[in-house]
Amino acid sequence: MIFDRIIKYVQEARISLSFKRQEANSWARHQQTAGVRFTTDKLTREITELLTAIESSAAHRFDAEISSHSAYLVGKQAEQECEHTKLALFTYSYKSKLDELYDSKQVLLNDKRDLFAERDSLSEPLTEAFADKQTAYSELNSAKERVDDWHRKSKRTPWLLGNGGNKMPKHSLFGQSFGDLEAYKSHRDSAFQDVNEAKNTIRRIKDSQKSISNRIRGISEKIGDVMSEIGNTKAQRSYMYALKDTGVTVNSIKTVIDRLNVDIRNAKLSISQLKDDRLAHIMQSRIAMGVVEREEEVERIETQKRQFLAEFDRPESKLQRATVHREAWLKERT
Repeated sequence: MIFDRIIKYVQEARISLSFKRQEANSWARHQQTAGVRFTTDKLTREITELLTAIESSAAHRFDAEISSHSAYLVGKQAEQECEHTKLALFTYSYKSKLDELYDSKQVLLNDKRDLFAERDSLSEPLTEAFADKQTAYSELNSAKERVDDWHRKSKRTPWLLGNGGNKMPKHSLFGQSFGDLEAYKSHRDSAFQDVNEAKNTIRRIKDSQKSISNRIRGISEKIGDVMSEIGNTKAQRSYMYALKDTGVTVNSIKTVIDRLNVDIRNAKLSISQLKDDRLAHIMQSRIAMGVVEREEEVERIETQKRQFLAEFDRPESKLQRATVHREAWLKERT
């Protein structure tokens, strides 16, 4: 009995594995059948060709006129912008602006003058610092020479007025001593410190001069910007006077702007109407030339195709295939 159950279990496993392989092949054949039975290739090509013809017809009928109105609109908008610029020229307060600019220029000139004076005031301290450095170098060289003289004398023989071979005292009122050497070294170190202090002073002054020069350069650039703005403001004022000389007034400009507003509004309405007419032409042509009908047919076929494919996964269909497969499998092996 147990042996029969094992045989039955193995048999069911083999049938199940065989059915899974068959299902993969069956699904591929099912999809292939759906593709052949429910094809929309011909309808899709016809729709594409018809839509191309419809778009070409719409372009031929409407696009040139739309482009013409669009170009007209752009031109009128440019004129409108020009008139608004003229109106701004006539309503601008040139005196207030120029007064403001000249005040700014004077403030900058005063700042620049003060910076020049500040930089010039550093010339004398810089000259003094260079003189201090020169004096400190002289003192340093003198101190170094005294140290060197002390060492040379300490090494010479007494026959050459030296102290070579003699024991030198730490201090002496008349002869050479180590106290003298320490004093010379102290003078040398002090002179070296004075040299460094002078160098540091020179560096600080030059840094200050450089910083001031950079600030002067920045102010000069700002003055240049202000002068440029003054020039532009005067040029605009001159242009306004030239317009006045030709009879242009604020009222005449406003009249032109009002007329341009009407032209622009009408141009926009014309473009909008042409675009609506173009779209209506396309929609009517889609119906008249059978595009809508073909699209509905494509949707109907696609729906049938989806239903046909879904049929494969219905439990009843799968059970039927499994039953037929089992019977065929067992029949082959009996």
